[in-house]
Amino acid sequence: MIFVSVGTHEVPFTRLLEAVARLAAHSEEEFVVQYGYAPPPDMEGLLQPFFPFEKMVAYIRESRVYICHAGSGSTMLALHEGKIPVVVPRRPDLGEHVDDHQLRFACDLAERVIPVFDVAILPEILANFQTLASTKAKIVPGNPNAETVSRRLETLCRDLLQE
Repeated sequence: MIFVSVGTHEVPFTRLLEAVARLAAHSEEEFVVQYGYAPPPDMEGLLQPFFPFEKMVAYIRESRVYICHAGSGSTMLALHEGKIPVVVPRRPDLGEHVDDHQLRFACDLAERVIPVFDVAILPEILANFQTLASTKAKIVPGNPNAETVSRRLETLCRDLLQE
């Protein structure tokens, strides 16, 4: 099951929801989607604007993949539950948020999450999720690969924040 959460911000996160609907159209997997203040995405699955906290935790635990906005609560809850979330930051330049704090947050946690800045790569992320998640779980301080990954992510994040 793929669980998707856009959080509780009043501005709809249509870009992510449309990408998830495209994913679902080409997938046999079950989708559970918390779509917030947006219209429900045009797709099959359990679709609700909001879930009680206990349900959110249960869906995160049960999911094969958890895709969420880059909200601190959603992201940290996934990490607390031992999940490596796919984090899609809301972008202020697209009217999805008031500032770039979600971009900064995703960049800050890029070694522990799978940050996605372009929803067009979500199919590739899902196809390679297990490999990506296991790589993230292995990045620890002192690991020689961690420094290389950190430098690449730092460059990517710096470029995104300057756009």
